[in-house]
Amino acid sequence: MHRLFERELNTIAGHPVEPKVRQALAVIGNAETPEGQAFNASDVIDRVLQMRHYDRVAAFTVDQAMDDLELVHAGPLQAFHDSVLREAGLP
Repeated sequence: MHRLFERELNTIAGHPVEPKVRQALAVIGNAETPEGQAFNASDVIDRVLQMRHYDRVAAFTVDQAMDDLELVHAGPLQAFHDSVLREAGLP
């Protein structure tokens, strides 16, 4: 992800908005700050709600997304994502 972010950030190099974008992106890699928690909580809830929508309209099941597609995938934020979903009453 870091390489992809850097590649895209290079497209705005030198633009006045670059420092603000870099600052905003710095918080999404962890759940240790209120900003990081807010971003990651909304991100994981959005992904699961989107799959629930697909479940209803296309007979695509949330179980397929959660298990087969590893919607909440292994990584440094998995435990945080799992706790957010439990607290939100999602899968």
